[in-house]
Amino acid sequence: MTNLLRLQGTDGVRGRVKAELGSKDPVATFVEEGFLTPAFFELYGYAFGQLLLETRLARQGDKVAVGWDGRDEAGRFDSAFVQGLRKAGLTVLGLGILPTPAVPLYMMEKGCRAGAMLTASHNPADQNGIKLFLPGFGLKFLPQDDQRLTTKLYAYKDLDFSRIEPQGEMIGVHEEAWAFFVESSLDPKNSWITAGMDLKDHLLVIDASKGAAASVVEPLLGGLGLRELILTNLEGPINQNCGVTDLEGQESITQNDLARRYPANRFLAEFFAQTGRSEIWDGSVRLVGLAFDGDGDRCYRLDYDPKSQKAWVSSGDLLGFHLGQYLAQTQGAGGRSFAFTVESDLLLGQAVKALGFQETLTGVGDKWLLVRAVASVLRSRLALGTKNQELWDYLEAWQQNPAASALDLTVRFEAALAQGPQTPSGPLDFALGLEESGHALSPFWLHRPFPGFAGNGLKAGLNSLAAMAKVKDGQTLAHPFAGGMKETFYVYYVDKSRLEPGQAFRETLSAQILSLLPSCLGEGFTGQFQAFGEEPSLLFCHLSENGTPYGAVFVRNSGTEDKSALYLRGPLSGTQKLGQLAQALHLLLLRGLKNSANPLAQLEARLLAAIAQGQDPKSLPASGLPVERVLKEMEAKQGLIERSQDGFVIAQKGKALLKGSDPKL
Repeated sequence: MTNLLRLQGTDGVRGRVKAELGSKDPVATFVEEGFLTPAFFELYGYAFGQLLLETRLARQGDKVAVGWDGRDEAGRFDSAFVQGLRKAGLTVLGLGILPTPAVPLYMMEKGCRAGAMLTASHNPADQNGIKLFLPGFGLKFLPQDDQRLTTKLYAYKDLDFSRIEPQGEMIGVHEEAWAFFVESSLDPKNSWITAGMDLKDHLLVIDASKGAAASVVEPLLGGLGLRELILTNLEGPINQNCGVTDLEGQESITQNDLARRYPANRFLAEFFAQTGRSEIWDGSVRLVGLAFDGDGDRCYRLDYDPKSQKAWVSSGDLLGFHLGQYLAQTQGAGGRSFAFTVESDLLLGQAVKALGFQETLTGVGDKWLLVRAVASVLRSRLALGTKNQELWDYLEAWQQNPAASALDLTVRFEAALAQGPQTPSGPLDFALGLEESGHALSPFWLHRPFPGFAGNGLKAGLNSLAAMAKVKDGQTLAHPFAGGMKETFYVYYVDKSRLEPGQAFRETLSAQILSLLPSCLGEGFTGQFQAFGEEPSLLFCHLSENGTPYGAVFVRNSGTEDKSALYLRGPLSGTQKLGQLAQALHLLLLRGLKNSANPLAQLEARLLAAIAQGQDPKSLPASGLPVERVLKEMEAKQGLIERSQDGFVIAQKGKALLKGSDPKL
């Protein structure tokens, strides 16, 4: 079982759900059919508990903090996971419905031996998932740890769990955990909103994405002295027509976009409903929006500019830069690390260096940002506590090792730091971490000598009110730094194995990228591929013009959704040329990555054919499949169809795809 394909993606395991297992074991149901079941959740909780016991990170009866985002209304999946942990002999502290960052922070505050969040994050309501956190520092599982857990899942998949009695307790701590998260988030050590800060000119509209953030947004933001706080999307199908994912890829949004692109988005409707107020137009009141995702670990911000009549969208890059700029102005950058992933604007590194930070590039996923943040904490603790050169060398090598284990690091350092003096931490060399998707990490101070870290969209949104309080000019909001061209093109319902090293399609794609450079970009352009050990399937190509770095094109599988994406990065002056390259490569991906065995890929193909023939796509039999969602992905994310006054029409890219489509679909 050493070569088993790991079941987890970028951040834990996610997938569509069904209540009944059927004739297959829970692992086979997930691997072969793509469905998570309550039986899988129980198995996952049990295997996770056994792994904690095996590594001696926990002992029988130790406590594990578990929260969830509310999408499991019947509670079958949540209770099954809890039962699995209890049957492994661990005590569960049930946090109930709270944002994801509350779980690792509460875990660290209370000294729990692990944490778990039951959520599919920004994914649709018909999906669920599991995120895991390790004790002490809040690290997430890395690929090596996921592989180790996958092996245990296969080992235990045939157990009859009905014959195993729970040994651990279940203790509800929702009110305590809720109060801890709200109070500590507003603590001056974590909140940048100072006592004398005047926010009376802020009209703030919130999109809670119908998820876990809804439980805390009012107490977090309601006492800040705002002109007005308007809350939207507090309930309903999680992430449906709302949240961060509805805003991805948009630099700005106008009133005219609502009917065409966002007909069912209540947040944007409420936001733009405020734009007719006279105090918005005369500049005496600022109209600001904060959009979260279903579990509250991501945030985008909107700022309305009455001059242009646009709402400028601050995605992860822009929001993170504003936060970093404020840190540099108020605390000094001091050469500390500002970490971001390969999905970010290529020119962000130059911008943060100009602020005085050290740029740090990581793979995609906030777990890699956590690696950098936690390493900073450990370096500061080693500097003042245990003087152990072997541990120091291990830490430095661990950061650069794609086969690193968060489990092993946690075991080593918990043992070492337990023997050292409990002195305050030395200076942290990590300031901020961000992802373009809206994740943001910064030190979160607890009742201990050193901070914790967690992807925390709520903290980022809260502190943006301080960081951007004086940023009112539309151009500064839209372009806070001299960014470059940044475009992303998606392909849904894919066979992700085709991007793995050695696969024929990957080789074809690599050759096609290089062959298209002269015709799309011009003579003198070359490409150089770079391997990322932490993400082997990522196909990353640096672009150069006559030997001078120019940009990048890369393709990666999403670790959280059933999709892959093409990314183009470069100078603004190259937007047109890079766009030509993107169109050619996107069509290649649409033709080569689709998984014809996936029922949703089959539905997409039928919808595309129906629209091309002038039929109403919503009239097609769909056997309970999400037609509205697939149409939205086809329009807004893949550019295959467009809206007209009479409904949907086929777009040029859709026409080109149909010419080379697989008749089997």
